[in-house]
Amino acid sequence: MDQTPVLIVGTGPAGATLALHLGKLGIKSIFISRHRGTANTPRAHIFNQRAMEVLRDAGVEDRAKEAASSSDDMQHTSWSNTLSGEEYGRMYAWGNKPSEIGRYEDASPCQMSDLPQSFLEPILVDEAVKSGAQVRFGHEYVSHIDHDDRVEATIRERETNREYKVLCNYLVGADGARSPVIEALGIPIIGRTINSAFNVHIQADLSKYMKHRPGSLNWILNTEAPQWSAVGNFRMVRPWGE
Repeated sequence: MDQTPVLIVGTGPAGATLALHLGKLGIKSIFISRHRGTANTPRAHIFNQRAMEVLRDAGVEDRAKEAASSSDDMQHTSWSNTLSGEEYGRMYAWGNKPSEIGRYEDASPCQMSDLPQSFLEPILVDEAVKSGAQVRFGHEYVSHIDHDDRVEATIRERETNREYKVLCNYLVGADGARSPVIEALGIPIIGRTINSAFNVHIQADLSKYMKHRPGSLNWILNTEAPQWSAVGNFRMVRPWGE
């Protein structure tokens, strides 16, 4: 049976950041993911000042800034009928309004940035491992037993279907909204789906449409489309080829 002070289910931004900070404090952890590796799609991307401060405290702010798109690339949010057509409106976003910049600078030593999970997660996992954490991809949480002072978790290695036990002082569920850990604990999730969306990840040079209005979110309002597809969004992953 493996033993560790902290077992973290999830290697995304929450789980990997926790493993990193625990390592900086000299606390060993194992963090696992049912997936084969870090995020292969951009997913969440707006990185606010407080989140960057967390990475600053962990000593990885410089690596994150190198991977991120700067606040200059995310100055606006715009609304148009097509990407190359009539623009209905545009506004400053993410603290870039000239009259607001000073307030943001006073609030934090860190800046807003655009840092997709596909670029962020490899940094966090790498730094967490360097700090002493052990990462296991392709391993999923199955169940656990609470022994008051210890937790005995059952983990499955997905490739071989082998199950094994991990004994830990703390079990952390950092595995998203559909968390098996939350489900096992019987913690209610209150909410409902109010809309549906799907993402298409493309690589194309769109710089000629964006150079006069750099922004990470660009809404397309197609008034002639069926109701379900009336709104689309060209969301920047990398300015402006992805």
